[in-house]
Amino acid sequence: MSIRQTVSDSKAKFHKEFDYVIPALYRRIVDEFIVELNLLHNQKDFKIDSLFAFGLVKAYRDLTKGYKPEAHTNKLFSAICNSTNFDPAIINEKYNKIIDQKDLLVKHLNELEHTEEKEILNFFVKEIGFQKDNYYSRLSGIGLFLLIVFLGFEPTKNKDKDKDNFIKAITKSLDINQDRLYKDINLYTSNIDKVKKMEELIKINIAEEAKRRKSREEKKVS
Repeated sequence: MSIRQTVSDSKAKFHKEFDYVIPALYRRIVDEFIVELNLLHNQKDFKIDSLFAFGLVKAYRDLTKGYKPEAHTNKLFSAICNSTNFDPAIINEKYNKIIDQKDLLVKHLNELEHTEEKEILNFFVKEIGFQKDNYYSRLSGIGLFLLIVFLGFEPTKNKDKDKDNFIKAITKSLDINQDRLYKDINLYTSNIDKVKKMEELIKINIAEEAKRRKSREEKKVS
């Protein structure tokens, strides 16, 4: 029987691999990723599929968009994954496969004639790499939402798939609780907004401090 890795274990492994100072704005973000991935690793019914990989990579990149130095972001992502026993190479491979096949996926998505469960499920299993009977995770839900946005889904005339109905059909086909999905999406978008506001506030504070420093130096000269 394998020993369950605790969050403390994961954090210790993370800091051993990534020994740089993390800017205050991103410390909580990193902690939340480590906690969530640690819990998923210990969930025996969870499997890494493309929705999860897309959600993890895209959410990480969105939430660390202003991270400095930018050169550290890939190493930081790898450390988060490795410390929780996820292979960053596999996750990036699944993410990049979706990115590379965007045009084909858009074409096939818009060719779906109806919101029939079997048709939708086949698309996500065969084309996206969705794994049936997988343990639902917040990152998988975010991955589904971001994937629909990425593919730029647009309703087609004379088909029974306006956007809201189609999303409902997708969640039903993939056996995802719609209320939980929307809750996870709202939390994600709220976190994105908070990070953006904090980044703007930091920029303002830096600019104001630079002005004060310049003013002090000018007074010394005069």
